[in-house]
Amino acid sequence: MLDHTPAGLGQSGVMWSRASVRTLIRLVCGVSVTERGVGKWLRRHGFTPQRPARRSCR
Repeated sequence: MLDHTPAGLGQSGVMWSRASVRTLIRLVCGVSVTERGVGKWLRRHGFTPQRPARRSCR
């Protein structure tokens, strides 16, 4: 994941989603997994859903 970005994989946005991780796994490993399977794998390995902190515009 360090060598790729979601935008480079044709996904919208700059944050990794289950769909973008699924696409990355398919491209790099040649293995097709479900989005639910990706979510389970990420949780099992300690990744949690997070968003950047909102900052006020001043």
